[in-house]
Amino acid sequence: MENSLSKKGARVLPALMAILTLVGGFAAEGATHTYQYFRFTPTKFRNPATPEVQMSEFRFRLDNTLVTPTAITAPTGNSPAGETVANLKDTLLTTKWFSFAHSPLVFSFASPVSVNNYSFATGNDEEGRDPVSWTLEGSATGTTGPWTLIDVVTDFNTTINRRVFIGDFVIPAELPPAFTFFDVTPSIVLNGQSTDLDWFASGSPVSTLTPSGGDISDLTYSPVTPPANQDTEYVLTATNSAGSLSSKHTVRAVAGGTASYRYVRFRPLAVRSLTSTEIQMADFRFYGTANTDEKIPVAVYEEGGSPTETAAEGPNKLRDGLPATKWYSATKKNLIFDFGSTQAFDTYRITSGNDSIDRDPVRWILEGSADATTWTRFDDVSLFDYDVPIARLQEFSVPVPGGSLPPLADFAADSIKVLTGEPLKLTWTTQDAASVTISPSPGTVAASGTVTLTPAASTNYTLTATSPAGFKTVRTIPVTVVSSPVSTIAYDSFDTESGELSLVGFASVLNDFANIPKPGNAKRLRVVPDVTGRGGAAWFSKRVPVATGFDTTFNFMITKGDPGVGADGFAFVVQDDPAGDGALGSGEAGLAARALNVQFDTYQNAGELSAAFLRVLTGTTVQITLNL
Repeated sequence: MENSLSKKGARVLPALMAILTLVGGFAAEGATHTYQYFRFTPTKFRNPATPEVQMSEFRFRLDNTLVTPTAITAPTGNSPAGETVANLKDTLLTTKWFSFAHSPLVFSFASPVSVNNYSFATGNDEEGRDPVSWTLEGSATGTTGPWTLIDVVTDFNTTINRRVFIGDFVIPAELPPAFTFFDVTPSIVLNGQSTDLDWFASGSPVSTLTPSGGDISDLTYSPVTPPANQDTEYVLTATNSAGSLSSKHTVRAVAGGTASYRYVRFRPLAVRSLTSTEIQMADFRFYGTANTDEKIPVAVYEEGGSPTETAAEGPNKLRDGLPATKWYSATKKNLIFDFGSTQAFDTYRITSGNDSIDRDPVRWILEGSADATTWTRFDDVSLFDYDVPIARLQEFSVPVPGGSLPPLADFAADSIKVLTGEPLKLTWTTQDAASVTISPSPGTVAASGTVTLTPAASTNYTLTATSPAGFKTVRTIPVTVVSSPVSTIAYDSFDTESGELSLVGFASVLNDFANIPKPGNAKRLRVVPDVTGRGGAAWFSKRVPVATGFDTTFNFMITKGDPGVGADGFAFVVQDDPAGDGALGSGEAGLAARALNVQFDTYQNAGELSAAFLRVLTGTTVQITLNL
């Protein structure tokens, strides 16, 4: 793939392209595992939302010798006639196993067999049904186990080609460590108080915990006392001969204080599942001094709703003190608590719902008001995920932070990569900060502002906003300074690219002539690989004047095995947004301001004109749309 670019005065050149990557199969020797029964369980699919699964063949090998099961079952499957599990061992790629419901596959042998690698083949259609993550287990006693985990594969780049084996997977002699759980109880404590870290790591690893440090290989529990007035990230690392794995939790220590309001607004920002829009809680309670003086609101309602709302799972259930009832919403709506008069409290308690841990709120903001119109932020759990208990109907207590309320801080650079001698603009805004500094320069600054610097070398610029109690909110921007002979955007190929392009997301400059020979043996700009849900952008790091106009010519290629699906599109953007490289991110949407955005849409989503149309925007305003 090649992009040929010739352009006067353009600030940026992003383009989205998909490249087909083929995965070849081979038979390799792995560690030998001997069992009479094996269980293969898909845990993730190319389309995460699909309830269906399919494969055309599944084979086990010992070195290069096939080991064929006597029977295969899908315990929770639902297959139509002609597409049953028997097709997985008929040696025909033209038949398949299909199930309307996800199910593990259980392979039975007449007696114990030894295997060291395995593979499966894709079905004839619907690539969204392909497994991309799975586990493999063995059992010596029967189809119901007990099972021993012998392989785990996560986010494999399963080929989109149909009716082909995706390659042999070597079963390792030892699995890398895995955490069955790693919990912190609670996530927020008062200064000087301790919290408990609990974990279990499989694979007989040696474990270390930082910042506490030390060898904790014989422990599954450690109390820690986090430093006062700050967020502390505790990292647990488990290591064995097969690899290393780390997991982390953030613990916050606050000074504590009292909030006094008639109205409290709860703004849920995120739930445990990144894809869920649902939220639920069984109870939400407020307490005064020493957690003994409960302040019960006279009404609880969704913002914009009615204080007298009495739905079966309405917000009023949060104040009834009954864990058996709950508030449930299909969308993450704000809640209003009305106490009838001004009430003072220093703690609030949340009880998780009765089911679906995906609906647990893990990030939120609390605000208070005297009139339900003007709101003041008094707690902010938006910088990390609160570790809500996995067990259902569990109550956890959160202290009001008082002076340890984390300051709000937005910090942006107009480029994360600048050419030698080019200016760099830093922009910031803060709230609830007693002091603000930017290091290594300019030092102490106002609560909000802009500064232009000319860095001589690559530098990490760090903004620190400090609350009256000493709580610090930190934002860091790494800026790379590049010396490049390229000063204009004029590429016959990208062999001449010398680091002057700022690559965002999954963008890269590479020579992929071996896989895609057209248009030639040269480096090209690949903005996204051929993987679902990926995005990227490429920005030219040197500012170029455009006031007198410009012209540009570029070539692009979208390569995909199936013409019915592919990259959603790409965009050509000229912009002078303060967020610079981060203004567009890795998507194709128009910028909020100071941007010319030419969008080439190459996939027909619901409600769009066709699978090929062009749209021109200035900022977010559509100027013209052409159906191609």
